[in-house]
Amino acid sequence: LRSAATEAAAAADAAAPLLTSSDLRACLSAMQCARTALEALHHSTPALAADQQLMEDCGPKGVTRPTPPEPPKLLPTVALMWPHTMAALADARTPVVEGALQLVASLTCLGGGAFMARRFRSEASPLLSRLLISGTAHRPSLLTSTPSH
Repeated sequence: LRSAATEAAAAADAAAPLLTSSDLRACLSAMQCARTALEALHHSTPALAADQQLMEDCGPKGVTRPTPPEPPKLLPTVALMWPHTMAALADARTPVVEGALQLVASLTCLGGGAFMARRFRSEASPLLSRLLISGTAHRPSLLTSTPSH
């Protein structure tokens, strides 16, 4: 289980910078890889915590065991993916923006809570509003420009 979580975190880490790749196939593949890795971390994080608790509760008492390294967790990976995903939303290529929207949905659903609500409200919502007004036509500074009415 720990190995699966480690592999999922490594896959997400490797995919993150490719979300804005100039190669469309690499970009879209990275988005799919990131979504799959996030799903795996979503399931492995509580399973690893339960496994560790079970070992503490049912393991031999009074025996000192080496402390295992901290397993990868979902929320740090979500935080790592977020800025790359926001940058992908500003891409001029419609398939990249569509993939980034799917990834935003995954990040917010899996990350959940106040952490994601704040980030969505402050970073994603203004960008999505601009996308609705301007579309995916290339805007060199779409992440920072204000919409013209």
